[in-house]
Amino acid sequence: DNYIENYRMKDLLKKLTENEMCLSLNHQSKFFTVKDKVIAWVKSQSKEEDLLYGPPGRQHFAIVVNGTNSAFRHIFKSGGTTVNRLTKNKHIKNKELGGRKLFTAVRDPIDHFLSGWAECGFRSENPDKDPAFRMDLDFDERVQNWLTCVKGDTKRGAGMRKHCKDAIHSYPQSNFLLDIDVPHSIDTKLELVGDLSELHKLMGVIGFQMDEDELTHRASGRDSSRNKVKVERYQKDKTLLSGKTLRLICEFVILDYYFFDFTPPDVCLE
Repeated sequence: DNYIENYRMKDLLKKLTENEMCLSLNHQSKFFTVKDKVIAWVKSQSKEEDLLYGPPGRQHFAIVVNGTNSAFRHIFKSGGTTVNRLTKNKHIKNKELGGRKLFTAVRDPIDHFLSGWAECGFRSENPDKDPAFRMDLDFDERVQNWLTCVKGDTKRGAGMRKHCKDAIHSYPQSNFLLDIDVPHSIDTKLELVGDLSELHKLMGVIGFQMDEDELTHRASGRDSSRNKVKVERYQKDKTLLSGKTLRLICEFVILDYYFFDFTPPDVCLE
């Protein structure tokens, strides 16, 4: 089994290299090099162990990729709509994966957090009464309020989410990769972690075939820049955030920086 796994890993690295997918190659190499060490470190630090929390309801979702033995682990706000449109398949639950292997795509951790904030603001039934979305508050304050809400949500669990609806959209991406049946461990079905900007090529690496015309027609996911409400109410420019807010977000998504090949803002390195 180890031989087969090692052969498969070398094959994936080779394909990423041949397709000049530098960002994905860096994520793949770093993640599978450090994952066991990072998990062991977190488990050994009792004050850090709460970083390894699973999704509400103890459920992950995936999208089967036609013509392959793979499924896309859907990290919310990281390519799920694109894969859904390319494959025309709906979500399945983790228990329905069978023998399929998993791949996924990640993006800049702070951009991901802010994208989740904008999505939840857009979905909010009454944003003008919510301190995370109220327009009479400045951008920095609203984002800090949202962070407080999301951090509280991770500690309350399923059934207690009315206060912070859809907060999972801003959860750290690494938490979507945990095994829901084995506490504090990475899902063993996961074999490929790539960059969201190279998602279409990732689909090819795992064997998905589609002609160029169809790829162009169906490839794009939701474009928030075309959503008037998100553009007007929920700007996502992290350069406008204060150093304090950036540091707080970095602390919350710290495992994303440990696992994936992203560089934190300078203020988070001080």
